[in-house]
Amino acid sequence: MEQYVLYLVLKDIVSKLDNSFKYSFDDMDSNEGNVVGIYVRGGEPSQYRTLEKGVYYNVNNRVQFLIQGDLSNDSLMNCLKLGTKIKKTLSTTSNVYYTASSKVGLNVDGDIELQDGTKSLTDITVIMCKVDMIGDLVPIGKNEQGKPRYSINFKIQYELGGN
Repeated sequence: MEQYVLYLVLKDIVSKLDNSFKYSFDDMDSNEGNVVGIYVRGGEPSQYRTLEKGVYYNVNNRVQFLIQGDLSNDSLMNCLKLGTKIKKTLSTTSNVYYTASSKVGLNVDGDIELQDGTKSLTDITVIMCKVDMIGDLVPIGKNEQGKPRYSINFKIQYELGGN
């Protein structure tokens, strides 16, 4: 579930950069135009554990942003602009605190749950400890409908906590 929490924070960050695109978690409709799939891939375990419970102190994940335009004349440039904004924004993000969307929260046991309106859940704080680009913004060609596609990958180290 921590991957979904990271997605919600990243979606909030990048949708403020350009709200003309639709954003989705670990999936993307290849028939849609102006969509961004945010794929949270597994990463290596953290090097650090808490002394109290022995659980990993932070989480490392590789995140791929797959940007797909539409069939308009400006689509290619719009994809490049968004990719460049994502690159610039995330590359300069470290030691920044975010509150995750109200769609999720921590229960009394400290586990992440989806908010359904019937539970009292604590807000989740996401601390973006370190964000590294794995590769630059790269074109990956057009899809079957001729829509341009770009990809950019990051390695993100983050912590989750309650408020």
